[in-house]
Amino acid sequence: MAHEMTATAMQPTTTVNFMGNNPIIDPKLDGSNNYVSWKFLMQIMLIGMDLWECITGTGTMDTKKDQKALAAICLNVKTHRQYLRLTATAKDAWTILSQVYEDKGLPRVLNLMRVLLKIYYNDFHNMNEYVARAFSL
Repeated sequence: MAHEMTATAMQPTTTVNFMGNNPIIDPKLDGSNNYVSWKFLMQIMLIGMDLWECITGTGTMDTKKDQKALAAICLNVKTHRQYLRLTATAKDAWTILSQVYEDKGLPRVLNLMRVLLKIYYNDFHNMNEYVARAFSL
């Protein structure tokens, strides 16, 4: 059975759908432009699923719960999944996404410059796609 709740305090169009045991945030994480609201909803969702301890490292390590939390995080990332492919734990995934998307001064600027330098106009069909890609960072 699907349940849906709308996070009107953050964004009127942000919803969380529970399809069985797989919670899906809509919209999914799509770069730094929606990271803050995604992070809040993902934290609340993991707390509600009794999985937040996998991120905080409190409590005993439960591999099954950790894998469930990791799956929830990975299923709710739209782009840049390459950052998560080699993560073994939910805490690793959470930390990596935080390092990539949280605005923390110079490291964020350097990462953006690195990514921007790898975006080539020839890889896109038109200027709108090229610019949209640059702004999605």
